Amino acid sequence: MTIKESNVTINVKDLDNSILFYESIGFTIDDFDSAKSMLEKLAISTTNRQEEGGEFILFNDPDGTSLYFIKPK
Repeated sequence: MTIKESNVTINVKDLDNSILFYESIGFTIDDFDSAKSMLEKLAISTTNRQEEGGEFILFNDPDGTSLYFIKPK
């Protein structure tokens, strides 16, 4: 299955700060290592996790909302 379009609503405390955050990361990635490096350069703490389905980079937005990038197997 391929998701062609999607819409996600995230409630935030500071809209301007959250816009800057989300514009700085993007969610479509081609290179897992580059994504991790980008988050580190932005001083965003990350945690790596490996599971049966793939590898994950877990991080939080400025309000503490849990987010992740995934590299499926």
